[in-house]
Amino acid sequence: SEPWGQNVIIVAQTGWSQNDDKRKSQDAGFNFHMVKPVDPAALEKILAGLMVTP
Repeated sequence: SEPWGQNVIIVAQTGWSQNDDKRKSQDAGFNFHMVKPVDPAALEKILAGLMVTP
């Protein structure tokens, strides 16, 4: 992995919702697993948690 990518957050958006699918996303390096159709409020909550205040 490259040093510049250590702080990149990756969100999986998929139609697969079983626990095994979530584990596979995590094993692949995704930080979050969201099932389609994505709930905008849930995505907003994830993004709000990532906001950095100066």
